[in-house]
Amino acid sequence: MIWTLFWLLVLAAVGFGNHFTKVALFPETWTHEDARERELKDQPLELEYYEVLEKKPFEVTSQHGYPLRGILIETPGSTRTMIFVHGITYNLYGGVKYLKMFHEWGYNIVLYDQPNHGKSGGDVTTFGYYEKLDLAQIVDYVVVKLGSHQEIGLHGESMGAATALQHGILDSRIAFIISDCSFDTAFNEFKYRLKVEKHLPAFPVLYIASFFSYLKTGVFFSAMNPLKAVSKLKLPVLWIHGLADAYTPCAQTKTLYDAHPGFKHLYLVEGATHAKAYQVDPQKYREVVASFIEAIEEKKKGGI
Repeated sequence: MIWTLFWLLVLAAVGFGNHFTKVALFPETWTHEDARERELKDQPLELEYYEVLEKKPFEVTSQHGYPLRGILIETPGSTRTMIFVHGITYNLYGGVKYLKMFHEWGYNIVLYDQPNHGKSGGDVTTFGYYEKLDLAQIVDYVVVKLGSHQEIGLHGESMGAATALQHGILDSRIAFIISDCSFDTAFNEFKYRLKVEKHLPAFPVLYIASFFSYLKTGVFFSAMNPLKAVSKLKLPVLWIHGLADAYTPCAQTKTLYDAHPGFKHLYLVEGATHAKAYQVDPQKYREVVASFIEAIEEKKKGGI
């Protein structure tokens, strides 16, 4: 009887671990049409601003052979470009609410669909592990299209922030990063979600799921690790997180902030849930970003 119960528990853990892997790494994603409707409801003025701009669709090929598709909004003569990296299940519309401020400041704008999202190819999501390499292809496109003199900033939201942070230590062409509500490690995020949503402990489910992840993608959960990257990251980073975020706890950004050895600023937003810091106070968000960029420029002038 005891052994029967034991093996039933083992089989249940294996089954749920496999299920968790499928849900996490092969998520259902938003279409462009549905994402547009969401932005129309949440940020109508920002969407209206975006939709009248001249947009140039582009496609590049990732290192893994699938297409990455996006949009370039060019500001003639500009030497500054912002690349927006959206969160899990969403698509390039995730950057729409943020782009107005940068466009008004004279930046070129790049929005793109991460792999396995939107109109891009790919069939798996690895929380920044492979995505950080795909982002290199987007940066390559900017350099080829607009010139190697471009000052390139990354704005990432949620998993997009994790992607940008993991990419930052690999690419000397990046000038700064704005990280909005990133997780510190995929394992910690999964552990938290498993506890909140299923009331289950990390052991043994996440360890089994991590093994299935390796079998399916070649990547253990432990390798999906912005915190490890941030500890070596010398780029300036603006850290943003909502204090009411119940999806990815604000403590994870605080951990990242503490580990970051480079120039940094922390902006925590009262009342903001996950990825809603801009929506709570757009003007303050804009002011904080402007101040951060101005501080970077001042440091450059000072030779620091």
